[in-house]
Amino acid sequence: MAVFAVWARVALLLGALTLAARDRVLLLWFLSLTCAWALGWLLLSRVLDALAVSQALSTSEAFAGETVTVHLRLTNRSIFPLPWVRLDETLPRRLDRRPPRWVASLPPGEAFQTEYRLRLPRRGLYRIGRVGLEVGDWFGLWRRGGYVDVPLWLTVFPRPLEAGLPPPPPRIPEGERIRPTSPFRAWEPAGLREYRRGDPPRWIAWRATARRGELVVREFPPVRDRAHLIVLDLRPSAWPAAHREAWLERAMSLAAAWIARTGERDEPIGLFTFGLPARYEPEAAGGAAQATASAGAAAPSAAVRVLTGAPLPAEPVAFELAARRGSVHRRQLLRALAVLEPAESPAFTRRAIAAVRRLSPRSSLLWITGSADAEALAAAATAARAGHAVALAAPAAAAGGPAPGVTIWPIPPGEGGEWER
Repeated sequence: MAVFAVWARVALLLGALTLAARDRVLLLWFLSLTCAWALGWLLLSRVLDALAVSQALSTSEAFAGETVTVHLRLTNRSIFPLPWVRLDETLPRRLDRRPPRWVASLPPGEAFQTEYRLRLPRRGLYRIGRVGLEVGDWFGLWRRGGYVDVPLWLTVFPRPLEAGLPPPPPRIPEGERIRPTSPFRAWEPAGLREYRRGDPPRWIAWRATARRGELVVREFPPVRDRAHLIVLDLRPSAWPAAHREAWLERAMSLAAAWIARTGERDEPIGLFTFGLPARYEPEAAGGAAQATASAGAAAPSAAVRVLTGAPLPAEPVAFELAARRGSVHRRQLLRALAVLEPAESPAFTRRAIAAVRRLSPRSSLLWITGSADAEALAAAATAARAGHAVALAAPAAAAGGPAPGVTIWPIPPGEGGEWER
């Protein structure tokens, strides 16, 4: 506007001088400024509406600490040239990155393409794609700008915890076996069959082998794999006050590691937790007017659908997903860990115990909590008495005493030394 005010003053001054002196040269200058002013207004009114903005992500799902590539394309679909255009990408503040900026000049029908790499420091559901545009004419008389929404959703899973993760409890009391397997003792077979390559030698029925003259093994009734369940306590009051946020992120990393470990063995796994679903929108820079209409911009999606396909609720929810196997199911578990934020729940332990009761017999339970207090130990002991293999994970400084049938796992602190000190 300051440049336009200067040009307006100059034009008025030349107009006054032209009328006073009746000089052809001054008249030519006056007409030139008037034409430049009118041409710039016409150019921007035509070109800005014909700009098409498109973006794409190299991947829509990634783990914290990884890097994704964002591709940006700006196309001038009008018959007028674009002297200069400035693009500002707005990003969520949680990503902790300075938004990139570009300046380009576009002839008619040409496109400007660029890309940048985006590091993902923290888990979450991020909205990327609000592009700020500012265009102007050759003389700086006119400028128009705003924001164009090209919505892209990026889900960042928590990074699996690698150091200090014990192996999962065995699926059956006797330990790992080659399928088909059974929880019954070796002297309780269901029948006999011919020996097959890979059968353990302890399954050989020697008396039947001697009678038949060929190797015969005991056959056990097939059983389904025992399931795993993660109970993740995200109540802030249950975790140590010192470095509480870091401990909560550490707990989610432990849950992600358990999901990855059971995925390698293709074992069914479920999740029970309580939290507030959250998504992070880009921040508008400079307080400019919202979104100048562009014919090439995609309309924002009506709702972000995660997990079961429903819009994210605005209040804390109890999230329970039954134990299943498969990559799609594990991706749903990781997506829940990405979008849920800590929230208080007075009835969390009671709901968790109800979820444990719905488990199949002799399942494995990982209870992650911030304090192995009497309530958590009693709940874990209840699951152990029901026949489940139970491990209770808590920070080392908050770990309580032993409980019958419960394994206590101290959660290691993050990188950079002991948090409690």
